[in-house]
Amino acid sequence: FFGAPVCGIQALVFDRSGVAAVNWTEDHGANIWMLFGFVATLHIMYHLTSLYLTLDDATFLNLSLLTSDVWGVIASVVLFHTPPPSLYFVAFFFILVGLWIYGYHPLPSALEQHRDCLVTIEPGFEESDMEGRCVV
Repeated sequence: FFGAPVCGIQALVFDRSGVAAVNWTEDHGANIWMLFGFVATLHIMYHLTSLYLTLDDATFLNLSLLTSDVWGVIASVVLFHTPPPSLYFVAFFFILVGLWIYGYHPLPSALEQHRDCLVTIEPGFEESDMEGRCVV
């Protein structure tokens, strides 16, 4: 919310001539709808990103964003009939392996947060032995 006025001022200062050169009535206001669609898409992306970050951490998000190049490869194959370079698949494989390794092990912060809850299970251990030790 607070970023909108800042962006508006930046647009007035730096893009004044570009905005003035746009023919806003051409194509029955298609330029306005494209601008509105762009702003709405960014708003949805930022909103969903903040929701995602409440569920998982930023490193996993950044690693996941590396896989977004798949859509570019699909578009190049379908629209332009251009196959991707062979090293693309090698790089994509390593990205997926990195995602798996990162997602497989618990986060160090989660281990530190619940270190009092980590116990060694020995023969005869019962769940009642844990009462009062951990608050999750």
